[in-house]
Amino acid sequence: IAELANEGNIEVRTMMNSLEARDMSWDDLFIEIRRFATLVLEPRGIRFSLNVQGVPAGEPGMIDGTSIFRIAKEAVTNAVKHAQPNAVEIAFRFGTATLELFIRDDGRWQAGHPEGRGLRHLRQRVQDRDGTFLLQTTPATQLFCLLPRPGAKPDNTAAPHENTPL
Repeated sequence: IAELANEGNIEVRTMMNSLEARDMSWDDLFIEIRRFATLVLEPRGIRFSLNVQGVPAGEPGMIDGTSIFRIAKEAVTNAVKHAQPNAVEIAFRFGTATLELFIRDDGRWQAGHPEGRGLRHLRQRVQDRDGTFLLQTTPATQLFCLLPRPGAKPDNTAAPHENTPL
């Protein structure tokens, strides 16, 4: 119950900060992702890293920023609940018209387990933003989300870079 209350508090605080600022910046988004991941992962001894490649020009805005936050939140929550990882990594790669979001954990994928509500929600959030969602489960669980960059013209023809961990 305490963990759910803390998660809800983070989400409300994120939205309130955005409303006060009338917008959400990339820095705000990265801070909230780090705050949530630390709250959920640190007590379990799970390492966390957040990496940003490219220039996050412009701002995500409240709607896109909240959506991206929820994608990251759901992925971290799923890793804790189902994979029992030692580490979780989130990486943003900014392109001209796209944003690549990678989420990786080194836990154990439950092979043969039906797709649960969390993965369905992740997939739907990405599709709602006209993005592409890919899931790889070996050797580690990796999510790749290709999203139109907020404020840029959508381009779903891009594919993961050669050095993408997928």
